[in-house]
Amino acid sequence: MLRKFKIYHFILISILFWNILILSPVFIHPHLPYVSHFIYSGFHHICHQYDSRSIFLFDIKLAVCSRCWGIYFGFLIGTIAFPLLNKIINKTKKHIFIIALIPILIDIILDFLNIHKSNLLTKSLSGLFFGTLSAIFLVGTLEDALSQIINNIRRRNLCSKNQKNSPQPYTVE
Repeated sequence: MLRKFKIYHFILISILFWNILILSPVFIHPHLPYVSHFIYSGFHHICHQYDSRSIFLFDIKLAVCSRCWGIYFGFLIGTIAFPLLNKIINKTKKHIFIIALIPILIDIILDFLNIHKSNLLTKSLSGLFFGTLSAIFLVGTLEDALSQIINNIRRRNLCSKNQKNSPQPYTVE
């Protein structure tokens, strides 16, 4: 149980760090523009970063677009909420991921059909919804996977220690 607690906190700190990286260009830009450029370049591989689809704080663009920001920030919220909601949602876990996609799909389809123009608010909120439910869906699985990896590493280390400490068979030539 203590290991799961530590793994959960590792996941939470990792997600928090990721969200801080997304916000960091806003706080770094005036002082260290080359660091901001490095962060934008890193996120460029996973997000289009179009100005028209991005959130600006203090006239400086976040490292990702509004929908990506919603997904990542929502994942942080879902990770924080996971211990409280996991037991309730555990029974319907299979359907959560599909439900989480519905607002994004509606936003995209309505925009494509020119029924409703997708904007920063709808993109951010649909991303936030998706990210939050995705975290609730994935954090437990991620905890289990990391726990198995740690157990396998410990088992291998134990086996290799036991092989080194065991007496070698005596052979006569």
